Amino acid sequence: MTLDEFAAITGNVIADQGFDGFQPTACLPERREVRTLAGFPDDEDPEDSVLEWAAVLAGEQEFLVAFKTNASHF
Repeated sequence: MTLDEFAAITGNVIADQGFDGFQPTACLPERREVRTLAGFPDDEDPEDSVLEWAAVLAGEQEFLVAFKTNASHF
């Protein structure tokens, strides 16, 4: 899966389910796996925590990750 494909899928999920409850999401293309980090608090800066979580999931494999950066962007 390419970055553009992952961004498009993420955009479709947000369009369908809304952005308020969007949880950080990691895609592990080699495993054909997508995971979400359920229960991540909205008031915490996600970047370091989410990247660490996704890196641990992926191990040595490439990963893609999406998370809210503000009220209208991921």
